[in-house]
Amino acid sequence: MPPPGKGDEFGKASPVGLVVLVLLFLATILLIRSMNKHLRRVPPSFDEPQDTGSSSDTATQAEVTSGTRPGDDPADEAYVSCDVKNSMVGFQLGAYMNYQVCNTVSIFAIPKIGIFGNHASVHNRVATGDGIVATFDDSGNALDIRTSANVFSMVGSIDVGFNWAFTNHWSLIGGYRAVLATNVALGDNQIPQFFADEAGWREAKTNGSLILHGAFAGLEARF
Repeated sequence: MPPPGKGDEFGKASPVGLVVLVLLFLATILLIRSMNKHLRRVPPSFDEPQDTGSSSDTATQAEVTSGTRPGDDPADEAYVSCDVKNSMVGFQLGAYMNYQVCNTVSIFAIPKIGIFGNHASVHNRVATGDGIVATFDDSGNALDIRTSANVFSMVGSIDVGFNWAFTNHWSLIGGYRAVLATNVALGDNQIPQFFADEAGWREAKTNGSLILHGAFAGLEARF
């Protein structure tokens, strides 16, 4: 029975809600396909291709003859470390849309978007394999730099899935989730174009964006 003052249609699923949910499902599928296409275009390595020919063969033979391998002489190797941390505090707004397919099965969509104050801290360091920190030729300062920046970041997410109530007290929940974050510090963005650019190393770059997506599943208990 509907509550007092409500018509017989109160609490029933609306066709408009189904249309909105279907559109959100399709948008999520298109987003996933687009992200996968971009990931396929990423090369397996960003190292510059080496020349092929006799010179390369000679170098390879010399390496095999000498028996040297990466890590054999740490003093002749350099390691770049860019540690980043994004500490966010803010708020989100969202909606919960649910369509009851039948008595025990429903589909849902949960879009959210929020703005966050982001304190991005960065630690850049270049050192040899035996721990000697690199220095800048112009200033003599060590390339072991801690810096930070305060920016506003946007975080949005969407969950689409189903809820199957297989008993009166238990439900199985499954679906797909995509999360997008903008204006965040990423490790690979901290490396300047030129290693001798001290100002570039001292700048905490927060122009990065990332997308996380994947499936989820769980159980819901009701008492």
